[in-house]
Amino acid sequence: MTDRWVLVPPEDFEDEDWELARSRGLFLNGHLGHGDRRFPVIIYEPVRIVLDAERGSRDGPLYEPNVILVPDLTQDAVEQEIAWLERNGHLEWLLELSAEHETEWSLVVPDTFDWDSVHRRGVASASLRHGERTFSVMLCDPDGVASVVGWRAARDTRLAGTSARVVRLYEENMIVLGELTRESVEHAVAELGRSGQFRWLLG
Repeated sequence: MTDRWVLVPPEDFEDEDWELARSRGLFLNGHLGHGDRRFPVIIYEPVRIVLDAERGSRDGPLYEPNVILVPDLTQDAVEQEIAWLERNGHLEWLLELSAEHETEWSLVVPDTFDWDSVHRRGVASASLRHGERTFSVMLCDPDGVASVVGWRAARDTRLAGTSARVVRLYEENMIVLGELTRESVEHAVAELGRSGQFRWLLG
């Protein structure tokens, strides 16, 4: 038990598995641990997050909780990023999560939210609502994910000699869709809520 935030690897994860994670640009099935509490996490490097955004959004919404981006997926880089997130208070909200009665999930956007602009930019911040509680969510299309992690468009990840700007990224919740429209996002939130994808947020 610890009162610090740590990465809890999947069961049977060995030190050599870091090389596999690094080669894939993706760390799956781990958790952020604090004391005896565990929260799902996915850790990406810039090229892989854009590729997954493109692939995953073709068949419907791609949802990932606690997305952490590191420039190079090594154990040291991940531990440093988690320490930085802890020092800067980005993970404290997780400790406030607790179970609630069952209710519907919905999308919350400001009255001034411009869906045409969101569609053009491919990225927006919004909130998920469950009862009286709200949770931050980043909405993206594949090009929006690419722009967030440092490219102009998803296709730039495949150009020889290109690399993303070095950026820090931690998103509590990220939903990637092939296209960002009011209807597609509201439908995705409803479907993801019904299928239990957001249940972890309720503790």
